[in-house]
Amino acid sequence: EVDFPQDFVIHDSFHMLFNTRYPGLQGTAKGWLNECPAYWFSAKLNGSADCVCVGGESFAAGAGGRGLGSDPHYWAQSVKDMVLQHKDPDMRTALICGMNSLTGDILAKGWSAWDWMVKEKKTELLKFLDLLNSGMDQDQAIQEAFGFDYVEFDRIWNAWVRANY
Repeated sequence: EVDFPQDFVIHDSFHMLFNTRYPGLQGTAKGWLNECPAYWFSAKLNGSADCVCVGGESFAAGAGGRGLGSDPHYWAQSVKDMVLQHKDPDMRTALICGMNSLTGDILAKGWSAWDWMVKEKKTELLKFLDLLNSGMDQDQAIQEAFGFDYVEFDRIWNAWVRANY
């Protein structure tokens, strides 16, 4: 009994397809990698993301009332506001935490990091996912696939958000 069952279908289909393509990540994927792309795909395919896989409070609000919410039309501005106010978590914090540590801010940053990678670094993203699937540690996989560490990742992503959102 949900208002937007198609969002749940897209979201859960992403989980199934992702786990089929990257079986080495099942049960070990970081929270952002498990949830943020699923929300991203729902938003892209359906124009909405009314699926609360990680808890409504985390998804809709997060710390300080920020987060994504179910309407993706506002996500970019929410992330940009977070960046301009210097209230976004650092990139390593956002990308290393597990499912139980996801907050609205981390989901927003993780979604945006995924958005940036798909739009600007698709080849590197696929290499990153393959490295993780092979068992490589995420810190090392980021360095090898993208050619930089979390600090540089955060700096490049931050500039991209400011210019594109």
